[in-house]
Amino acid sequence: MVGRMYQSLLRPHHVPAASITATQFVHEWADRLHGQGWDMVDASRGRPSLPYGDAGQRALQDYIATLEAVRLAPYGTDTLGEPAYRQEVARAFARDYGTEVDWRNIAFTTGGQFGLALTFYTLLKANPEGMILAPCPWYLNHHELAKMALHMLGQPERDIFLPLPLLHSDGAYLDPDDITALQERAPSVAAILLCQPGNPAGNVFSADDKQALTTLLDAFPDAPVMLDEAFFETAFDPVSFTEQHLYPSIKERCFLFRSGTKALGFAGERLAVMAIPPAYLEEFTWLQSRWMGNPPLSSQAILSAILASLSMQDRQSIADYYSQNASLLYDALKALGLDCIPVPQGGFFTLMDASKLLGQPIPEKAIQAFGFSHTVMSNDLDIAMSVLAGYGQAANQGLATMPASCFGIAPEKGWLRVSFSITRDELHTLIARLQAIFG
Repeated sequence: MVGRMYQSLLRPHHVPAASITATQFVHEWADRLHGQGWDMVDASRGRPSLPYGDAGQRALQDYIATLEAVRLAPYGTDTLGEPAYRQEVARAFARDYGTEVDWRNIAFTTGGQFGLALTFYTLLKANPEGMILAPCPWYLNHHELAKMALHMLGQPERDIFLPLPLLHSDGAYLDPDDITALQERAPSVAAILLCQPGNPAGNVFSADDKQALTTLLDAFPDAPVMLDEAFFETAFDPVSFTEQHLYPSIKERCFLFRSGTKALGFAGERLAVMAIPPAYLEEFTWLQSRWMGNPPLSSQAILSAILASLSMQDRQSIADYYSQNASLLYDALKALGLDCIPVPQGGFFTLMDASKLLGQPIPEKAIQAFGFSHTVMSNDLDIAMSVLAGYGQAANQGLATMPASCFGIAPEKGWLRVSFSITRDELHTLIARLQAIFG
């Protein structure tokens, strides 16, 4: 997988890439080339391009005004977050999911990754031999954080994710025979990991998927569920998304993750909140109190205000914006004859088949800068770094994408993840670059 391939390459300051993830490696190089004057289209990351709403800005301004009035920054009173903010989030979750949520099970975290890391650690500590069932393709950092938890617990590295044959490009979904096979392969399950809208595929569970998921959840009734909904607000059909939601039926065993940094527009501010099953609340509190103390009060103020004010009309406006971007990119890929995952139903990304470039020469710039020891593209990492270094484009132009092997897809397939969360102008430039490369 790409996790082993890219680590022998060089970061911009000429040190090995082994200490960072593949996504961070691509981002660093995209930023470095842009800083050197390259005309870089960055479709490698989920960077929101829709401006954030007024509620978050007002909350931040109110928070700052409070500090200016007393000239003294307050301490947090609770390791999981201030009760008033948690109560506000609980009411928002009750509205969004149609079920009552106890505010005492709500926790703010310093970014979604921190909450995910604490959860993987908690669940693998409780079940050291357990597997994690996850639809493939999965999000890179889910896999990396689970591996990190094993390392921190002193457990040997192992294949910890067991792929679920649930979300296929041909629309296939889990059947009873699949369930039986999973039970034989994973007699002990540490967690069932689900992500919707998905990263990298932009999937939202259909009615058939929900039926399959219900069968799966019934087959493993004691397994905790991790439901990552960092892209909740981007579901392109928010009404249907809400009506078919799984959370009310599994909330007693579900870790639910929400974010303010994606569709809500506060990228980089590490705004995240989650719901924790009651059975795990004490252990989670123990960890957060020692590893972090309490989450920043400003982030609590901003995120609770945003979630409280978020109406279905707001969600539809966000969905419409990113849905139009997704359709533009999807139509362009199809016009170029490039296979891709069916048009996303949410999120910021889609997957595309770039295997036409396999066997083509790696640009000399890529060989020199990144430290390649070979000269021909043989996998998706070679392709991603070659187009980043200008393959098929004019001088000092580059296109940043992510190799799909970061998400569990075989690297020799030559697929890439491409973001459509960039601005509309950038999206048209991206399409022009793809036409130059693949046309």
